Order: sequence, then structure tokens, then C-alpha cells
Amino acid sequence: MVKSFIKLTEDIKKRIVESIHIGNEYDYKEFIGNKRTTIRNGTPYNRMDFIYESLMRQFSTEEFTVKAVSSGNWQKHLQIYHKPTKTLCVVVKEERIQSIRMKKNNFDRKPHYVESYSLLNENKYVSEYNGENEQLTLNFSLSSVDKGPLPLYVGDFYTQKKSNLFKLIGALDVETFVLIPIIIKEDKIFEVKAHIPQGEFSEPYISSEDWSNYIPVPFTIDTPEEVEYDIPEEIQIGIKKKILEKDSVSPSLKKGNRKKMDGSSE
Repeated sequence: MVKSFIKLTEDIKKRIVESIHIGNEYDYKEFIGNKRTTIRNGTPYNRMDFIYESLMRQFSTEEFTVKAVSSGNWQKHLQIYHKPTKTLCVVVKEERIQSIRMKKNNFDRKPHYVESYSLLNENKYVSEYNGENEQLTLNFSLSSVDKGPLPLYVGDFYTQKKSNLFKLIGALDVETFVLIPIIIKEDKIFEVKAHIPQGEFSEPYISSEDWSNYIPVPFTIDTPEEVEYDIPEEIQIGIKKKILEKDSVSPSLKKGNRKKMDGSSE
């Protein structure tokens, strides 16, 4: 079993997942339900915005710093920074991670912010991880790029990631970057995992945890079905007979019984 280096408590992990669920299951659906067009070819609204909003409500406390950050284009993502453990978390769709993986050998593109954040884990946890997984191979470091053993365009790409990282984290003192990819299927949060990526965002991850067990299970009330009992015909007749006999008692008899009872009570 690979050791986990994620220092967040189980309560914090649970709160992160529950906030993701609330943003998607309630906030987003409530908003989008009133905004869809008649034809419904699609919607321009961003589901992740509502997930981020839910996370901001949950973690805007003294223990955390939450901040919406631009990654160089018009879209923003959310930083969740846990001050006591110096842990920086970023939530992103798993499909986005896979698209980055497919382009990782294309150095003509601009680095994705996830790749820049991953540099925070560069050369960390390596000795412990190597002892448990001999398949881990370190990629080049900034010092090796400076010496020039790699093609220049690779070094330029690395330097650009480093430059972007400084812009993204500012003055934050980060010890560990945790990537939290989520999978959404049929409008439901299907899977939530947490990874500590390698510095070069290459596979495998240094450490991984599955947080899916924290996804709230929808609460449903099972309405019991009406049970019909088969009552034998003779029992039905007997019940009806007693009811009729009770109702057929004459008022005079009832009055006489009442007098008798009154006399006995004196």
C-alpha cells in the first residue's frame, strides 16, 4: 500500500467532498433549472462556478485561505489553502486532467495551471516514495535545464511553468500541492479523488486517496404500500352482526340501564 502524504484531517476531506456535492446537486441544478432555453441545446453556465462557490462558503474561515485565481485566460479556478499544514488544494474535472495528459509532450503550448502547481511537489517525498515504488523515475529539475542536457524548448516550457507558479501562489508558503479531480456522470458527483502529483506532472502520482466514500447518499423515504388483508367471509359477517346489534339497542333499554346504574351508585 502506497503511503499517503496528504496531511488533511478526515473531517476536512469530508467537508471538501460534501461542498462539491452541494454545489453540484443543489446550487447548480436550482439555478440552471430556471435558466434553460426552450430548445435546450445546451447551457452556457459553468457547473464548476457553483462548486467553487459552495467550497468558498464552507472554507472561508481563519483556518483556510480561499481565493479565485486567474490562470492567464478569462476562466478562474479556486485555491483552497490550509494554513496549519501548508497544503494547497485545487478542484478540477477529471476529463480536464486527461486532456492535459494527452498534450504533455507538446511543448509548443502554454502550460496548464495544474502543471505549474505540480512544481510545488518537485523533489519532495521522493526518498520515501522510492522505497515503496521502485518504478518512480524523476524527471529533470531546473538545475539540469540550466546545464543544458535537454532540448531548449523543453527548458523554456519548464521555465514558463515556474514563472506561472510564482504568479499563481504569490506569497503563499506551500508545502504540498493536492490535486482533487472529480468525475460527474448524469449530473451526479460520481467520484472524488485526491492526488499529490510529481513535479513534472508525470505518472504515477506520488500519493493518491479515494474520497468517494464521502459523497452524500441521497436520502429517500420509502412509502409503505397499503397492505390488503384477506378477511374470511364468515368473520366479516360476524363483525357486521355485532355492529348492527350494538346500533339496534333501543333508547328505552339504554335509559333503563342508565337508571339501574344510577341507583346502584347511590
